[in-house]
Amino acid sequence: MDKPVPDAFERLRFAAFVIDTAGHTLTGPGGREVPLRRGEFNLLLAFLRAPGRVLSRDHLLDAVAGRQSAPFDRSIDMLISRLRRKIEADPEAPRLILTVPGLGYKFAAKPQPVQAASADRFDSRPSGPAMPPDKASLAVLPFQNMSGDPRQDYFADGMTEEIITALSRIPSFGVVSRHSTFAYKGNSPDIRQVGRELEVRYVLEGSVRKTSQRMRITGQLIEAANGVHLWADRFDVPVADIFEVQDQITASVIGAIEPKLQQAEIERARRKPADNLQAYDLVLRSRFTFSQATRDALEESCRLLERAIELDPNSPLALAWLARTQYSMDAQNFRFPTAAEVDRYVRMAQRAVGLVRDDPEVLVVASIVIGQPGGELTEATALVDRALALNPNSAEAWAMSGMLQAYVGNADTALAHLDRSVQLCPMNLWVNWHHTAFARAHFAAGHYEEVLVWLERGLRRFPDHVVVLKEKAAALGLLGRVDEARQVVQHLRALVPDLTISRLRDVGAILYKHAAETSALGNALLEGLRRAGLPE
Repeated sequence: MDKPVPDAFERLRFAAFVIDTAGHTLTGPGGREVPLRRGEFNLLLAFLRAPGRVLSRDHLLDAVAGRQSAPFDRSIDMLISRLRRKIEADPEAPRLILTVPGLGYKFAAKPQPVQAASADRFDSRPSGPAMPPDKASLAVLPFQNMSGDPRQDYFADGMTEEIITALSRIPSFGVVSRHSTFAYKGNSPDIRQVGRELEVRYVLEGSVRKTSQRMRITGQLIEAANGVHLWADRFDVPVADIFEVQDQITASVIGAIEPKLQQAEIERARRKPADNLQAYDLVLRSRFTFSQATRDALEESCRLLERAIELDPNSPLALAWLARTQYSMDAQNFRFPTAAEVDRYVRMAQRAVGLVRDDPEVLVVASIVIGQPGGELTEATALVDRALALNPNSAEAWAMSGMLQAYVGNADTALAHLDRSVQLCPMNLWVNWHHTAFARAHFAAGHYEEVLVWLERGLRRFPDHVVVLKEKAAALGLLGRVDEARQVVQHLRALVPDLTISRLRDVGAILYKHAAETSALGNALLEGLRRAGLPE
């Protein structure tokens, strides 16, 4: 049996990994950081402190959560499975964490202390200022344990760390490390003071109240400079699997506050004087105008993004959004592009992805252009899958995944992914786009009555949205409701006077190069518009 490793060592190497117990990080081959949740990290520490020893489930649960397990409690097994997926070459045939039937688990690797000079090679944490000025900076204060039982502190601390870890996956946000924010644990600091001391624009605080059967988690997002509450909510859940509850609440919180932070940043940029705008501020302003979906708004969005690229020619976000905005102009038939014009913004989207492959927002925004006019639906789906791996709580990524699945006719998968998007963020910033995505999925399935339900929701906000009107006219035509369909076509022709079936077919040949994959969807749309009376 291997000797226990003393707690004094801050860095340990095992297999191809180095763990930094003080910095709460695990790095793998090539110095790449392996994201570990608090429970996973504590579980790994328990193994490293007793290599070669068989550890019971009770022992491990006590090390992870500070409590003994109840009879038939198998929550530690789920945690073991999650940790194996992150450190084992083959989780189905583990070589590091071994199961000892009837007894527990054993850690087979031999950890070795790492000298500080040697460990630095593996430490990929950035140095210097943590809060870049062009990012939405955020501090997550330790969640308060309101249970009246100090032994429940571990859960409140775990919730805080889970949320910090999840937010840190979003590159457009700068998140203060736990080492800074946990200095406020046990206090009730003034939020304005926290903002000044940590140099952040936003603060998230919350509390946990746990009983034997139920748990209530509250959270509120506050703008530090003025104390304005941007978001507040509470979550009531049964106490079943403690680790699963943490995952569910973390997803709910991130899904809710991410768009709130984005909206707050957009409003901040809109309040800035025009002569004091940086490239990132211009991108934020463009996103507001993009959401208005009119011809004038999209043209203004393009102008703002072109200015941003003049200031920062290698801004992946500006490049991705400009490509998407130009595609939106063409998809709404506000212009009828040439193949060369389309190829130009497809290459722009591809360049954005090439500049940064670890920013979920860039991947999602670029994916629709790469998948549609770029004709690479498989590549686009892979980009969205990567975005979800980086930020599994991104409502926009789930929505885009649903849209892409609808394009290839996978209606059931599309609707499931869109439902997940709405669960994460019922009031999404791009709510009209979500309505269109749901309608597209139902259109692919031939559920035209359901298509109309979703399109009507979108038209309440944007009654002149050309894409939505085209699909409404087509759905009505396919349902045989010809009089209603003709009224919608009249509305369309008032917005785009030279819109015809042949024009749509010609533009479609340029914008949708994967016709073999989406021919059924495209043909159904054209047939519906033909029945609705759109001229040939």
